[in-house]
Amino acid sequence: DAPRPPQPLAPNASSEGTDSGPQAFSCGSSSPSSLPQVPPPPPPRPSAPLLRSPQRDSRRSGKDTLERLAAREAAREVLPPAEIGATLLAVAKLRVAEEVLPETQRAYLLGEIASADNGWTPFAASASCYGLRAWKGPSLQTLLRALPSKLAKVPGPFSGTDCSMAFFGLHRCPDDSDTRNLLMALTPKLTECLDSLQARHISNTLYGLQRCGDSQEGRSVLAALVPHIQKCTEAFTSQAIANSLFGLQSCSHSEQGRAVLAALAPHIRRCAEAFSPQEIAMSLYGLRHCRGLEEARVVLASLAPHIRECSDAFSPLEISTSLYGLRDAGDSEEACAVLAALVPRIQSCVEAFPSQSISNSLYALQRCRDSQLTRAVLSAMVPHIQKCTDTFTSQGVGNSLYGLQRCSNSQEARDVLEAMVPHIQKCTEGFTSQGIANSLYGLQRCGDCREGRTVLSALVPHILECVDPFNPQSVGTSLYGMQRFGDSEEALNVLEALVPQIQKCTE
Repeated sequence: DAPRPPQPLAPNASSEGTDSGPQAFSCGSSSPSSLPQVPPPPPPRPSAPLLRSPQRDSRRSGKDTLERLAAREAAREVLPPAEIGATLLAVAKLRVAEEVLPETQRAYLLGEIASADNGWTPFAASASCYGLRAWKGPSLQTLLRALPSKLAKVPGPFSGTDCSMAFFGLHRCPDDSDTRNLLMALTPKLTECLDSLQARHISNTLYGLQRCGDSQEGRSVLAALVPHIQKCTEAFTSQAIANSLFGLQSCSHSEQGRAVLAALAPHIRRCAEAFSPQEIAMSLYGLRHCRGLEEARVVLASLAPHIRECSDAFSPLEISTSLYGLRDAGDSEEACAVLAALVPRIQSCVEAFPSQSISNSLYALQRCRDSQLTRAVLSAMVPHIQKCTDTFTSQGVGNSLYGLQRCSNSQEARDVLEAMVPHIQKCTEGFTSQGIANSLYGLQRCGDCREGRTVLSALVPHILECVDPFNPQSVGTSLYGMQRFGDSEEALNVLEALVPQIQKCTE
């Protein structure tokens, strides 16, 4: 059997549009379940949420609300829950609390939330939850810890809008015990909601779960949402579908996540609205942990016609994010149909690919066997690699080569290897032992070809300069990748460079 490859390093995170943080990586039967966790690549920036502000708040502007807060803070008045909710809602619409409120007002508002025990209405509670999206750090944790007890004091059921606002506010919250406690407090409100949830309510609720990993609390929310999705008679827009699937990115592989996918599939098929490239990328990215699931294949089959009919040009980020969403889909008929629909988008893209988009795109092919379709994807990527002027990081090189592990024995894959050589040579960043192991492991099927040997030559200086200690796994993975190179000069040079690293291994 193949040795267990070390965990590929995380694609570089951008300052905006990043998603749910660490996610477990899976590499098939040869990959241990205990591998380190890594964050996925940044998704496209999502479209504005499908949220309608409550009429109760529409009569007053955010500016008026903040001016009242300043006056109340100066007078040290007690804030009623309705005013707390309206204030948090107004701050959230202005994005970031630290940029909207001075420190004294932030402290005053947080203190009032903690001490307000009576008078909590569905609007006050849901608007307060919605306001979470504007806070971070210790202030966010203070809010998360205060809100469950306030929800318990709300008489009567939530409306669909209340549910939608409350869950949407969670989309930037960390996947920790405080967030899960709030999910647990919100679930009965969703279960007891007597309204027929509309498409925008469903999509906002699911979108809010994007950072919530697989937990009992998250599963309970998904289970409560399934009947609402099944009973929804309103047509889903393309944006509603994209936001719904995007929100499932960390929890779609549970039984309850699968039930949500099954309930969404008919709405995707019936959607008559044209999808934008961003919406396609978000939809596919949400499926990135759905390896082999029947429900995910049905969703892919429902998405394929929308991809084929999309007339807008894809950006490199939208291409790489779409491909990344397929990384665990394998060679199923449905995944192949989606991949085939994406090939013309790669071919027609005229925008320059940054190195990260290239590495994420190639990394996403790690489960794709050599086939005409895989070769078409590789062939479409070659010009973008050749034209790339962006410097690759050592991690980008490792992820790019790692993605070729099952399809590197075709001429198209060799063309990719040849196009990667200048980028490997120009990389000035020190390689980690894991990056070297990932790079060599990806070459395991390319055979003793000229392009593969050229890649080996380009890697030798990086191996010699590596100061990161190798462990037994990275040693075994590196050597395993060399299995088809024979005793060429380039292969022997790599082995010679690896010997000191093996000798220094103390594990």
